[in-house]
Amino acid sequence: MQEQKSEINYLSDEDTQQRTGENTQYGSTTDRATLGLDITRRSLLKTTGAVGAAGLLGATTPVTAAETLTIDSMLDTSGSLQQALVVFESNAAVDHLRHLDLEKGYYKFNVLPIGYTLLTGDQIATVAGWSDVRYVEANHGIELLNDDARDVTGVDTIQDEYYYTGESVHVVVIDSGVDGDHPDLKENLQGHYRFVDPLDAESMWMDVGSADTASGGHGTHVTGSIAGNGSASDGRYRGMAPDADVSVYSTDAAAALLNVVGAYDDMLDKQRAGKHDVQLVNNSFGANIGGDYNPNGALETATWRAAELGILPVFAAGNSGPDTNTFSNYAAGPHLLAAAATDDDMNVTNFSSRGRSPDYSGQGEGSHWDRATAYRNLSDFYASDYDDQPKVGNISREGTVGPGAEDSTTGISAGESAYEKWTVPADAGYIEGTVSWTPQGEDIDVYLHEGAKDGPVVASGASLQNPEKLSGQVDGGTMYFLEIKPYTNVTATYTATLTARKALAKQPSGPYGIYRPSVGTPGDYVMSTLSENDAYQTYPTITEHPEKQGTEVWYGRLSGTSMASPVLCGISTLVYDAYYQNHGEFPDPLDVVKLVEATATDARTGHNTWNIGAGFADATTAVERAESGNLATFNEVNLAVDGEVTESIFHAQGTRVDDGSAFTAGQTNQVELTLDEATEAATVRDEIPWNWEVVGGDDHVVYTDDGHRYVEFTVEASDSDTLSYFIEAPSGADASGEYEFGPAEASPADGAGAFLTITETETNTVVGEGS
Repeated sequence: MQEQKSEINYLSDEDTQQRTGENTQYGSTTDRATLGLDITRRSLLKTTGAVGAAGLLGATTPVTAAETLTIDSMLDTSGSLQQALVVFESNAAVDHLRHLDLEKGYYKFNVLPIGYTLLTGDQIATVAGWSDVRYVEANHGIELLNDDARDVTGVDTIQDEYYYTGESVHVVVIDSGVDGDHPDLKENLQGHYRFVDPLDAESMWMDVGSADTASGGHGTHVTGSIAGNGSASDGRYRGMAPDADVSVYSTDAAAALLNVVGAYDDMLDKQRAGKHDVQLVNNSFGANIGGDYNPNGALETATWRAAELGILPVFAAGNSGPDTNTFSNYAAGPHLLAAAATDDDMNVTNFSSRGRSPDYSGQGEGSHWDRATAYRNLSDFYASDYDDQPKVGNISREGTVGPGAEDSTTGISAGESAYEKWTVPADAGYIEGTVSWTPQGEDIDVYLHEGAKDGPVVASGASLQNPEKLSGQVDGGTMYFLEIKPYTNVTATYTATLTARKALAKQPSGPYGIYRPSVGTPGDYVMSTLSENDAYQTYPTITEHPEKQGTEVWYGRLSGTSMASPVLCGISTLVYDAYYQNHGEFPDPLDVVKLVEATATDARTGHNTWNIGAGFADATTAVERAESGNLATFNEVNLAVDGEVTESIFHAQGTRVDDGSAFTAGQTNQVELTLDEATEAATVRDEIPWNWEVVGGDDHVVYTDDGHRYVEFTVEASDSDTLSYFIEAPSGADASGEYEFGPAEASPADGAGAFLTITETETNTVVGEGS
């Protein structure tokens, strides 16, 4: 079977226009007062009663800067230039910033009452004192989609409660390159190899150490999703397995099949030589062909060899959705994992490639989803098990090859080659042989021709070894000619031995591939590592989601199954880590494939076999089973069923809003927790400081658990639900200081699941002793 495509595409989604979600903008004709954009600066006075959102927005009691501080605690009023967003009373008031000597001027938002600029510490304090300023906030990341990937797949629980972080595992990334000096990656980067044309150099790969080979940032982003340690973000944007070792093969942006297969070759060579011990290899590239799996293909062969050496390949499904039969050919191997891309609510994205639907009617193998059958067929294809078949005949011949040599078949001069003829037994199906010769230093090749001396070659040996070996399938009762041919014009004596084995009772046949994803993982606007000048830094601004533009120097957001694949690779890394730490050895790659699929959940009515395979990945359950040694079987895998939810996964998002970041001693703070898109009735809790007192709000309880103090609510499933509580700041001689609130968390109300983080922590400051 011929190669169908020689060029490899990296599967981020920067070129496709198929996106999920909406871009809601406030147009110039929108009434800003209706939207609540022009809000009078106010302070909520101490109270024991509940105040609804409407009453809160309607409060117009003015306060001065001395009474309520308006500076984000992340800003340093004694520091140098810092990125700041200044929230004014109205959009028109933003132009107040022109009175400052600003190094780079300021940007006035079109509708929102916000200005963006660089301010010194002194300027921050000055601006905070202006009467038309409500808040001066540090520029920081929002929509933290790599955090969400950890949360929604259960990886946060694995890292924080089970303490598996990939420390015993080594992962290889084959991609466009990586910034080897990125603060999140440089500690874990064990190897960094750049492709060199092997026709122009002694080696295909050059070790380039800490160089930046990122070619736009795709590979840096992928690598960070797996093993970024979060150093540049205080751990906020860490990857799925932040303590795993990682090696990167940089193919450059326009990868060819040669580069990718060459990377596999070098990886396997190092594995066999004991130069590294790799467990997984991520492949965020592919060919969106939708054809039959080709077990003879170069990359297909390479991935099979990797699995044989204990390395699990993880592939992206492709970015050609939502049409069916768009699945990447390279991702169809039954010995590997293939990731579909979802949003954070576990819905499959439009761009994620689909496999073959039940009504597929194209040529080839048809629609096949059964991994067990395909794996058995592919195993038989590569192994064939002929070594276990009985011998049914053999010959041993000697002769001379080279100028003037006599052909033992005809008795006349053979020229350069000599031939040995053999009609194999009628029940033969396979032949193997060796040819040795003297003098040792000569170079001899051997070919087995069917039917005639110039017949088709069914087996050959043409290495630099002595003896040469050959093997291949034959038809019983057929005549074959073994050609012994000197590579150069020399004379040598040879001994040839051929053995025939009985044909297999059942020849291996297809299907060899499975035309569906393994599971789904987040791949929509995923936050991960990028460097400051990477071209991909501007990605969200050229889509319909400019509001998701990153503001972190070392990070950015990308979409694509390229992003889903490393998330799945990271989950699998934790499975390897948990198994190794408890059993002293690594599991077989196929066992990990089965376990990841068996523990996936069919959590959405839009899930089906051809768009998400077995469902959405559940890292917590997979790691728990790996830890106990309870690996899965093929029979445990239940594929997703269109329109049916076989198991519910709890998921929710949320926000936290309060009256400010600074309070006088004894003042009351109103906190609002909004729970969005909870999939079922939920328990919501917010961690609170020990010496603050909850004095009112919606129905709640206050309790302590494992050294932490919480205020907790129970809510029904809904698109959005806002909970409010009032909490009084401490007073007295020791009242002044900083106090941490949050994170807020949510879990199923029935107690059947762990708490998920829905907001970040917030630091509030108390000033003065109070009464």
